[in-house]
Amino acid sequence: MRSYLLSLCTCFKHVGARHDIAHRIKDIRERLDEIALNMNQLNLVQSHSCEEPRQLTNSGVEVFDIYGRDFDKQNILSMLLCETSQQEKRIHVPILSIVGTGGFVDDVENPSIYEAKKLRTLVGKLSKSVPSALYQLTCLRTLDLSRAYYSPGLEVLPSEVNRLLHLRYLDLSKTRLKELPETVRSLVNLQTLKLTSCDNLRKLPEGIGELSNLRHLEVEYTPSLKYYPRGGIERLSQLRTLSKFVVSDGSSKGSVIGELGNLNFLKGRLYITGLRHVKSGNEAKQAKLQKKKNISTLGLNFGDREFFPPLILRDQVSSEEEIRRMEGVLENLEPHKERLERLEIRKYVGFTLPPWMLSVEESVLSNITYLQLCECPNLKMLPALGKLQFLEELSLMDLSAVKHLGADILTVGNGDSTSSSSSSSVVLFPKLKKLQLWTLPEWEKEEHDVPTTTSDNTTIIIMPRLHELWIQECPKLKVEPHYLFPPQLESVLLQGDVCVLSKTLMSLTYNNNNLNSLRIEYFPHSSLPQGLNQLTSLQQLKFYSCEFLDFKPEELKPLTMLRKLQIGSCPIITREHSREDWSILTHIPNIEIDGKDIKSRN
Repeated sequence: MRSYLLSLCTCFKHVGARHDIAHRIKDIRERLDEIALNMNQLNLVQSHSCEEPRQLTNSGVEVFDIYGRDFDKQNILSMLLCETSQQEKRIHVPILSIVGTGGFVDDVENPSIYEAKKLRTLVGKLSKSVPSALYQLTCLRTLDLSRAYYSPGLEVLPSEVNRLLHLRYLDLSKTRLKELPETVRSLVNLQTLKLTSCDNLRKLPEGIGELSNLRHLEVEYTPSLKYYPRGGIERLSQLRTLSKFVVSDGSSKGSVIGELGNLNFLKGRLYITGLRHVKSGNEAKQAKLQKKKNISTLGLNFGDREFFPPLILRDQVSSEEEIRRMEGVLENLEPHKERLERLEIRKYVGFTLPPWMLSVEESVLSNITYLQLCECPNLKMLPALGKLQFLEELSLMDLSAVKHLGADILTVGNGDSTSSSSSSSVVLFPKLKKLQLWTLPEWEKEEHDVPTTTSDNTTIIIMPRLHELWIQECPKLKVEPHYLFPPQLESVLLQGDVCVLSKTLMSLTYNNNNLNSLRIEYFPHSSLPQGLNQLTSLQQLKFYSCEFLDFKPEELKPLTMLRKLQIGSCPIITREHSREDWSILTHIPNIEIDGKDIKSRN
């Protein structure tokens, strides 16, 4: 009897296990049926053969705009960005099902997508407005409503966005939004908010400080953005990316520079505008830029405008008190030198640069590759920038008080650390590749300012790797700056009145066999500069908006290597010379006059 009961119990145990398995199989079947039903509703097509070519989408998704797990990301990209080999037109695929993400959609106008309640990723670049049904997709983690170049762009983000509580990534770049709804503060799981190139955006939400998990706030190229709520940014202590910070104009509700103080995880690019509103050097010091060791690009703009131009400070006269205050502000914005690679300073009205920029070999500048000084009307002297060992690009723009450019930037000291491997020479600007000199109205006399040897007769080599040179509006430059035309120079742009260089280019003819491109724009004279027809290595020559220029086509015959000649908005030339006149230049394959091909031969 005992053995019978044990056998019966064992039997019931097996029956119970089988019953449990049956329930599980039934549940799986029901889920598969639901998936099949969703597939039909969403017009998905099943592939019956692994040999069948994949159908493609015409989505405008950019590689760098997709974040997430690498495997899922690659699946998305391979589907969206490959090209078809068998069909000329692309087939739109509204939903791509991806295990683990809940699906990827790039068509918010398709009503069927709102039945996919577990959708995780939605891209709607074609939308001017957001369908109300979108806020039913409460499982969304990624929402991209940025504007594609062919779409009108989103104008209003509805307040119902607060229903998307699981949202981690929100991209509103290039849209026409003027502001964000205050309900955005409810998106406490948001980690990335992109507002890049939102031209109409005027302010950030008052409650932005409640986005406690925010890691990346991208707001560059937002010229209308003048207001950050006070106390908002400083609460975002986990921020890794803050591409732009606006110092308020004194409003009690606006942000102050000290709010950057505790954001020590910031990395990459940081651009600060409105620095002229900082009240003192001590207030600037509260930003604690020296502690932000992962900042690689720093922009310090004392004006309120993000872009260049306009030149709004050129005609303004600053008081002595303001000048001293701004000098103190810049001195106390010293950044950490370890990873700083790019530095921009704009609209600074001080007479001098701070100590952290002057002793260049040991200074914050020692590792930078790019430096721009722009619209600094009172700055008379520049540091010895030629000693910067890693500088590759230098832009000096609208420095209306600088007179002796060469004497400043090419200063050499005894025992200089810029020496080359040969003890008999010193190299200044050893890695400089691009130099821009724009609007230096007082730049003058150079012949005795630029050294050729040191005090112990060591030879000085200047800019041996310079490839590209731009010079614009330097009307007092009466002596050719020979040091700006090293043998490796490949491209030159001369714009406006560049005084002696508008009349002669003989400096370019010496030991320079690599110059292949010359552009002359807004030229003030009627004849070509002396020596231009001796630049026999030229392959491209362009004249643009030269109102008074007049020359005969045969003057270009000596330029035997020339392959492309472009002339635009030069009224005398186009009026005086016909298509037949240019035909004598048989050695030039491509000639373009006012956008029309006079001669084209590939």
